[in-house]
Amino acid sequence: MCKNLLKLYPSRDLNTTKRVFNYRLTRARLLVECAFGILVAKWHILTKAINLKVETIDDVVKACVVLHNYLLLEEPLRLDPQEVDCTLTRLQHLWYHSTLAVDRMRDSFADYFVSEEGKVSWQDNVV
Repeated sequence: MCKNLLKLYPSRDLNTTKRVFNYRLTRARLLVECAFGILVAKWHILTKAINLKVETIDDVVKACVVLHNYLLLEEPLRLDPQEVDCTLTRLQHLWYHSTLAVDRMRDSFADYFVSEEGKVSWQDNVV
């Protein structure tokens, strides 16, 4: 784990705060995976490694997003559901060695998700 990559709490001995955090992080990751899966199905340049500079790759992905959004205005999205796999089984949990600072950051997110300010109405129904 690093400052810009969070991981789930281990699934043993979870209190409500940690369960809510794991649920919300999993939902966020699924949403991103689904969105990227849709992009990959439409823009096949994203199906394999892009042999360019990192800065250029960022521009390629941004261009795909902009073109995708523009085309959505012109034509509806038509994808074969088998081309886009948005299931939980695709989530690969990355278990990096975490530092104390990153653990504290994850705890801060977890506390925020159960606070009145960060809570969403449906989270307690599914945890």
